[in-house]
Amino acid sequence: MPVSHRVTDDPEQMPSPIDVERLLSAASRRLGASEAATLAQASARMYSWARAIPGAATASATDGSELVGFGYGYSWDWTSMTDPWSTRLRDRLAGAAGALDNSFSVVLLVVAPDHRRAGLGAALLRGLAAQADETVTWLQAGADSDLNTLCRALGWEPLIPDDDPVVLVAR
Repeated sequence: MPVSHRVTDDPEQMPSPIDVERLLSAASRRLGASEAATLAQASARMYSWARAIPGAATASATDGSELVGFGYGYSWDWTSMTDPWSTRLRDRLAGAAGALDNSFSVVLLVVAPDHRRAGLGAALLRGLAAQADETVTWLQAGADSDLNTLCRALGWEPLIPDDDPVVLVAR
């Protein structure tokens, strides 16, 4: 059965937090079972909250009934992003932070281990960027991560050269 894709901004059509937690746990097993479960639970809780944010959207891929790829994001505005993580990011970016105002932030992108290297991550990223009303889409990735490599191959550019973690931007 072929993998099917869906991009939506309707919270009723988005994957459940339970399915996202299950996928994240499987994708994070290299961390060890306990750490993978903790990461998956925390990320699923954040997703559960974030899907109600105005401008939130998901891109998902299913193989039959199993969620095998997932990404989500939302409209970004520094005036409403006042949590400690966002504040640290703005401070670290300094003058470059303005480039992310009124943009679309990809918060999470994950593909099941047995579905990697088949173009699924790229399809999910393209889906999220295409649905965004904003002209700039961005995400944060480790300098040596597969996500960094994927984004650069798709033409995304670092906001600040030689920064780690890297903020990658697509316009």
